[in-house]
Amino acid sequence: MPLRTESPSTLSASSRPFDAETGSQTTEYALIMVVAATIASLALAWARNGAVADLLNGVLDHVWSLFGMG
Repeated sequence: MPLRTESPSTLSASSRPFDAETGSQTTEYALIMVVAATIASLALAWARNGAVADLLNGVLDHVWSLFGMG
């Protein structure tokens, strides 16, 4: 009886040995996408409340005061 000389990539999914980390990269990618979407949503909500305009006005007021213009 000849030995199997196929590489793991040529074996069918059902004949491959079970790997405990199968799907872990997909899970990590999904978690990263959830975190990124959450941060983007929070930033958008913060921007819609006028915080960005207040922040920029505060920065400009501070820069003007440094040059004695405000």
